[in-house]
Amino acid sequence: MFGERFGDVLSRDFLYRFGVCTGASLKKRGWSVPIVASNEVHQYVEDLALSLSEKPVTSLGLLKQHLGRDLEKQVAGLLKVNTFKTEDEFTGSDTAVITRSKYIALESTIEGVLTIRIDTGAKNYKLKTLISGLEDIINQVENTSAYKVLVLSSTAKDFLRVSKLSNSVEEIKQFQNLLIKAPVPVIAAFEGNARDIGWLLGQCCDVCIYHTEGIYSASGLVGVPELGNLSLPFFVRGLGDYLAQEVLLTGREYSGLELQQQRGSVVLSANPIIEALDQAGYWSSLPIAVIRDWKKDQQTILRSKIDKLPIWAVSEAVDSVSFPEEPTRIELRSEVIKATVHPEGIVEIKMEDREARNMFSDAFMEGMIEVFDHVA
Repeated sequence: MFGERFGDVLSRDFLYRFGVCTGASLKKRGWSVPIVASNEVHQYVEDLALSLSEKPVTSLGLLKQHLGRDLEKQVAGLLKVNTFKTEDEFTGSDTAVITRSKYIALESTIEGVLTIRIDTGAKNYKLKTLISGLEDIINQVENTSAYKVLVLSSTAKDFLRVSKLSNSVEEIKQFQNLLIKAPVPVIAAFEGNARDIGWLLGQCCDVCIYHTEGIYSASGLVGVPELGNLSLPFFVRGLGDYLAQEVLLTGREYSGLELQQQRGSVVLSANPIIEALDQAGYWSSLPIAVIRDWKKDQQTILRSKIDKLPIWAVSEAVDSVSFPEEPTRIELRSEVIKATVHPEGIVEIKMEDREARNMFSDAFMEGMIEVFDHVA
C-alpha cells in the first residue's frame, strides 16, 4: 500500500527506519507530499478543496478512478494478520554464534544483535574463504533464536575488494545470495569508502548506513555484464530509479553527503556503526517470528525481481572501430530524425517532428528505430 502510494524507496525509509518521523524530516528526506506547519493545514486543505470544486465533476470522477485503480487491487489483497507487541525483555536463546574464520570478528553489545566485522587487515585472502566463514555464521544464526539482526561492517579497503571483478563473478553472486537468504535483517555499516562490489554488497543488505566523509563509486560494475545486470535492482531499491542509473552508468564518485542531497532517504552518519546499532536495537524489540517472516517476504520480493532480469548477451569481439575526425551526419531515410556522429564516438540525435511535436508519431518512431538500428 505504501509502496504504491509513495514509491518503494520512501516507503522502506518510512516503515523500517529507526525513530519517529516529523513532517520536516520527511520533507528533508525527499517526500513530495504537501507538508506544511500545523497552523497552515486547515488553510491548505481549504484552498485545495476550493480549487478542486471548480473542476468538472466528470473529470474529477475519472481522475479518482485513475489514481485509485492500483490501490484498489492492493486493498482487495490485504490479509488479516495477528497483532503483536514489542518485547520489553529479550526472549531468545543464549546460544552464542562463533566464527572459525581468521578474517571475521564477531561482537554482540546489544541483546539480539550480532555485529559481523570483516577484518582482513593487510593479509592476502580469497573471497571464497571469506564467503565460507560468513556462510558458517549465517547457518548458526539460522539455527538459534539468539539473534534478530545482523550488522555487517568491514575494515577492508573500500569495504571489500577483489583484484579483478570479471574473475570473481560467481563468488560475488554467492556472497550476494548469502546476504539475501540470511534468516534475519542485515544492516550494512560503511565506516569508510565503498566501491564496486563493496557498494553492491552493502546494497544487498536490508539497510545501508553511509559515512559522512565516505567516497562511493560503482565504476567497475557495468563493465562486467553479469554484475551490471545484478546490480540494478539493488541500487534501485536503495537509491531510486534515477540515481541508481546515474551511479551505474556514469561511474563517478559520490561523497556520502552528495548521495543524501540527491536522495534524502540515504542514511548518513559520522559514526555508521552507532547508527546501525540504533537501528538494530529498534528492530530487536520485535518478536523474532515477526522479524523472520518479514525477512522471508523481502527475500520473495528480491527473488522475483532477480528472476525477471534480462539475460545480457556476451558481445562478440569486433575489429576496432574508427570514428570521423570531425562531426559527420549519419545518412537516414527519416525526415524527422537527424543524427550526427562525433569524433569521440558520441552520436547526437535531433528530434525534428514539428508537426507532431515529437509526440510518438509513426514517422517519429520509425526514425528512432532506424537510428538505433544504425548504432547497434
